[in-house]
Amino acid sequence: MSRSHAARGSIGGLRRTGATEDRIAAARADLRYETLASYIERQVDAAPPLSEIQRARLAALLLGARRSDESEAVPA
Repeated sequence: MSRSHAARGSIGGLRRTGATEDRIAAARADLRYETLASYIERQVDAAPPLSEIQRARLAALLLGARRSDESEAVPA
């Protein structure tokens, strides 16, 4: 069973047992994370090797860095 399937099942179990909305919301956040992590892993596995600049750009996206003025952006 995949991690996202387990997280989805956890939400169902919490709802059936009458868990608090906070616990259900936390389980939903876990499901969103697991779904995204799984997608990213598949894409990284399928992609050709990335350059240093490409890795830095992707890391900035994941770290939540905001794009600055295009003139300051790292060249492609």
